[in-house]
Amino acid sequence: MIDTIALDLDGTLLDPEGRVPLKTGELIRRLKEDYRVFLISGRHFSEMEEAARILNLAERDMLISCDGMYIRRPGGEILHRFPGLRAEDLEKIKREMKPWAYTLCCITDEGPCTVDGSPLDYAKHRLMKSLRGGKGRLAYRQLPGGLGEIEKISVKREALEPERLRGEYNVHLNSGSWEILNSQTGKFQALSWLDRSGEIALSRMLYFGDSYNDLECMRRLKYSVAMGNAPQAVKEAAAYVTGSNREEGVYTFLRDSLDKLQSGREYISK
Repeated sequence: MIDTIALDLDGTLLDPEGRVPLKTGELIRRLKEDYRVFLISGRHFSEMEEAARILNLAERDMLISCDGMYIRRPGGEILHRFPGLRAEDLEKIKREMKPWAYTLCCITDEGPCTVDGSPLDYAKHRLMKSLRGGKGRLAYRQLPGGLGEIEKISVKREALEPERLRGEYNVHLNSGSWEILNSQTGKFQALSWLDRSGEIALSRMLYFGDSYNDLECMRRLKYSVAMGNAPQAVKEAAAYVTGSNREEGVYTFLRDSLDKLQSGREYISK
């Protein structure tokens, strides 16, 4: 019996403009009387707070950020933090990149930044930050000390053959880039930690996602739902497929199928 609804943000809960659709928000707020709601995203907590506020998330709900690195209650208490990357990991990844000018996007607990292999890219990112009034990523030629632990590194798809990094790191595609995390860090790892700690039961979770960082959850969870805008591999791994985020697929599935799943009528097909 399902008691928890877990929702990825971008491409899943949020519409293409990055907003929680009105009908979806209203339905989830009603469902919160009977279900816990988890938001699980590649975003930072600060970028999840608006959706948490709209959904009226409470102390029993969860925010899981940075692709599973942090597990936090909406009130701010961090329950668990998984390992990040170190400066030596960044250097190892750089050695695997193709020998042309590169940009690595590093997410640290002090904020996002780029490490640029060419003076032109470095100057471009500095200019972009200036034109945005100081908002956006910091830009460096070499990652300085004192920035904090690296949460993940993003590299353009064409700049890296990731096979030599797999196993040692958690590597997945996201919007044309490889995202690289510590091998112990990921969305499914975060949910598994909550399951082992007795906080949740994975067998009673309904999970919605749309991207490759949701793939293991799609494969391992009984009640997994891929969005219509998800890559084919994610759809094939999921138990069910709903409409796209442009079509409010989360709302449609919860409205039409949640009660049927609860009663054991799992007739929905892909």
